[in-house]
Amino acid sequence: MPIYPTPRITEAALRARARAREAGRRLVRHGTGTDDVVVGLALLAATGTVDDAPYI
Repeated sequence: MPIYPTPRITEAALRARARAREAGRRLVRHGTGTDDVVVGLALLAATGTVDDAPYI
C-alpha cells in the first residue's frame, strides 16, 4: 500500500483534530495490520504534535 498524503483523510482529520490525533496514536500503537497503521500515520501526519514524533 503506497503511503502518500490523501486529501480526504487530511480534511477529516483537521475537522476533528483532537479525536483524529488520539485515533492515529491508537492505530499506530495497536493496529493489527499494515492498513491500520498507515491510516494512523496519515492521521498523525495531518494532526500530530511534537509529542507524536516517537510514533512517526
